[in-house]
Amino acid sequence: MTKLIRAKIMSPSMGTKTLYNLIMSFPGIGFYKTKKILMKLGFPIHTIKQRVKDLSESYKEKLYKLVREEVEVSRKNSKPRHKLLTIKTYKNYRFLYNLPLRGKKTKTNAQTRKKVKKKK
Repeated sequence: MTKLIRAKIMSPSMGTKTLYNLIMSFPGIGFYKTKKILMKLGFPIHTIKQRVKDLSESYKEKLYKLVREEVEVSRKNSKPRHKLLTIKTYKNYRFLYNLPLRGKKTKTNAQTRKKVKKKK
């Protein structure tokens, strides 16, 4: 993943993208984390139109380090959820079928949770 991040930031084809859109394109990074990264780089939020091609190599290196940290944090936070999906437990079954997990009765309660979601 880190090679992909570096390749994406250093790529000449990404030069036309804005800095904001480039950071948002990484998995696990949304608006709030993008804002935080831009502030750490020293860019005010209203400079959303800053292009990647206008950045110096040192800024690109700083950007790479900050994005890598944020992606690793979001990946580490998603591991417990993924662990639940890999093991075959009663809690996992309830989670997969969108049922209440912790001993709630479902005959009269949890009607909205039991509804099948319509495909759009």
